[in-house]
Amino acid sequence: MRKVIFPIVKIVDTNIIDYPDDKTKFKNARSSGDNIIADYSGSLPLDDYIAPPEYRKQLTRREFMSLFSPQENRAVKNKAKTDDTVDQLWDILMSSDPIDLDFQQTIDGMGYLVSVGVLSQARHDEIMQGVIV
Repeated sequence: MRKVIFPIVKIVDTNIIDYPDDKTKFKNARSSGDNIIADYSGSLPLDDYIAPPEYRKQLTRREFMSLFSPQENRAVKNKAKTDDTVDQLWDILMSSDPIDLDFQQTIDGMGYLVSVGVLSQARHDEIMQGVIV
């Protein structure tokens, strides 16, 4: 099964789902704006309908730590030796379970890691997406 996304065709005041194949091959369908996202088990390639990945932002400590490269992890630990804010941030994150990437303190703390040069903005953004569902 793979996730696909396709539009809801609007005709006057009625929504009609324009399934690209036999609708029995779609499971767990749900709306997302003007689209439907579903699991597809059919044989058509449906390249034009592949859904973007979905991310989960509530992570275990292990999941969170696995998002950092060994070099980034070492950089955080080294910075924590000389920067009390990084030290406290890391202590808080490592004592949290789950780690919520949408929690304001997490957002601010991860932004601080960028501001002190521990993470690049690109890596920050990638980490803050979470893990693919």
